[in-house]
Amino acid sequence: MKKIYIKRFLSAVVLLCMIWQLYTLVNMTLVMKRTDGITTMQDYYVQPKGTVDVLVLGSSHAGMNIDQEVFWTNYGMSGYSLWGSIQPFWNTYYFLKEALKSQRPKVIILDMYAATRDFEYSDDARQVTNILGMKPGLNKLEAVMSTAPRARWKDLWMGMPIYHSRYSELTRDDFMHYPWTKHLDSNKGSGYRYGTTADMPMTVEKTDERKPMTAKEEKYFRKIVETCKTEKIPLLLVTTPTAVRNDSQPYYNYVDDLAKELGLTFFNFNLMDEVIDFKKEDFYSDNLHVNTNGGRKVSKYIADYLKKNYDLPDHRGDARYNSWGEYAVAAQNGYFSQITDTDDYFKEFERNHRGIYVVRRGNLHKSSSYDHFAQLLSSIGIDPTILDRNNEGQWYMPETGVNKIRAVEEKELEREVPNYTSPNEEGVEIIVYDKNTGSYIDRVFFSVQSDFSLKRLS
Repeated sequence: MKKIYIKRFLSAVVLLCMIWQLYTLVNMTLVMKRTDGITTMQDYYVQPKGTVDVLVLGSSHAGMNIDQEVFWTNYGMSGYSLWGSIQPFWNTYYFLKEALKSQRPKVIILDMYAATRDFEYSDDARQVTNILGMKPGLNKLEAVMSTAPRARWKDLWMGMPIYHSRYSELTRDDFMHYPWTKHLDSNKGSGYRYGTTADMPMTVEKTDERKPMTAKEEKYFRKIVETCKTEKIPLLLVTTPTAVRNDSQPYYNYVDDLAKELGLTFFNFNLMDEVIDFKKEDFYSDNLHVNTNGGRKVSKYIADYLKKNYDLPDHRGDARYNSWGEYAVAAQNGYFSQITDTDDYFKEFERNHRGIYVVRRGNLHKSSSYDHFAQLLSSIGIDPTILDRNNEGQWYMPETGVNKIRAVEEKELEREVPNYTSPNEEGVEIIVYDKNTGSYIDRVFFSVQSDFSLKRLS
């Protein structure tokens, strides 16, 4: 009889485990794949254990204004940006506790934007983005209790009541964020943005005014500081360039006082435009963040500081860190494919030395616009004389060394650009590829009719 009870008990346990696994799978599928907090946490879980040396925490300014590609490309630093939209310090604190379960960073960078926020709880949407990516556990429960009024606890803890009706909204992306999804570990929490708004205010009025952060924000900020101290992890405070500066400066004066009190370094990039050569054009078109060009300036300064002040190894060439190299290439190519300005396009060529095929279509009608375009071609190793009339329809690519080129048969491009068709207008066509992998990246056309402005073909 005893054996029967044991057998029934074990069967019940197995059944419950199967039900839990099925529930977990459905839950992972239905949860919103928001990149402003949910997927940043999901992708963090799949990073190889013990590989994240630089952990960036905070609001969207941590993920969108600090560029992990720069950390890796410049110094081989393995960083990750673990952030959430308008994230208050209480959510950052629980993100930190969650992060330390699987990683042991050598330094933590904390975005201080939350110091300027004044609310007891975030709005419902931000509660969702800062909670639903977390795995079940005591840490998530405590995060829920600090994030929302009691009436929201059950929904945020379970998640399913919030998104159980999403079946009709599911897309391919909803099935691409399982722990076993290939290359998910190549996501590092930061991204790329092309575009600008050139009318942003840049000056900060000098003021001695101090505005303290709310009691709740300061309580959790100090918890973050204490956790880093207990874990013996250096903490660096930053605020990246913001559009509305005068309103926030009194809060950052207070942060500066706190940093001195606690013996921490604080970089207020709103006061460092000349130091990093930050310009109006480095703000993104949403008026809230910086674009990739601006992010590179901020990130280079931080990376240089980290390299000088901390023992951060260069992991380039180490197979265990290949996902960072994959991320860097994907970020570079993704940004490249967003560029819409001709001059910006060629500047990005110079930065990363991509491969290129080029061909002339029709009569180029030499003019001042043509002369400028010819100079741009020359800047990336293409001899502009290949644009002469008698070379029409002949593809070329540069070889090693400036202005050394070879002819390319159009059939060689069929593998790179499936279903290729020639543009039916006068101008110069360019196909871009990755020199290391040979894979196709981009295809653009510079039209004579529009003074050689860039037109993306695919």
